[in-house]
Amino acid sequence: MIKFALLFCLLGASGYLGFQFANTYKKKDDFLSDLLNFTKSIKNEISFMKTDLLSILNKYEYKSNFNDFLLKYQNLLKSKNQSQNEIIEILEKISNFDDLEKNTISQMFFELGNIGYIEQIERLEYYINFYENLLKKSSEQSGKMMPFCKKMGFLIGFLVCIVLI
Repeated sequence: MIKFALLFCLLGASGYLGFQFANTYKKKDDFLSDLLNFTKSIKNEISFMKTDLLSILNKYEYKSNFNDFLLKYQNLLKSKNQSQNEIIEILEKISNFDDLEKNTISQMFFELGNIGYIEQIERLEYYINFYENLLKKSSEQSGKMMPFCKKMGFLIGFLVCIVLI
């Protein structure tokens, strides 16, 4: 009887791990969605109101881990020690992006306030298009991988239970 209870717990734990792994895809989609919304907002703020960067960053709050990223980015700006590598380090701790994605996101944040007004608007348009395409690809990948991860979590747990019986 205890053996079956332990096997049931093992099955539940492996299912839970499958759900947690699938959740990483959702977190990435949420981050990208917030990043896209932020980029559109900051473009409008810079275009029409010509607001300074720290004021813009304090103005918005997001539900995903993008909010954590913005807080850490603000600290970098306040310390006046911002470099693209430090931005990449923050991204590595927050989400699972590949190198191209990390470099593009860090480049955008590094350029904010460091290039001319007209060039800044043009670059933000480029980033908006890039993030829209990235979000579309990520959503498609999530649609395929999330159910797969959940099923594999339970399947691996089920197979381990069969081996242990």
